[in-house]
Amino acid sequence: MEIDLDSALQNKIEELAALVRSSRYLVAFTGAGISTESGIPDFRGPQGIWTKMRPIEGHRALARLYSAGRLQTVITQNIDS
Repeated sequence: MEIDLDSALQNKIEELAALVRSSRYLVAFTGAGISTESGIPDFRGPQGIWTKMRPIEGHRALARLYSAGRLQTVITQNIDS
């Protein structure tokens, strides 16, 4: 699936990639509960991420980072408030 990104978003992705490359270890903080309150669209709502992309790819990315020895910890929570 190809996603059309504007240049500002593309720059932010490149900045994030540089941080990942320069980090010794990564920690993933994830879970449905962190999304809405932080301004990230939820997964299941009408504007949710499920309508735009396959979140399973995010899980695969974390698995690849873990297999490469880069991801040290995953912190997850799934309850808002």
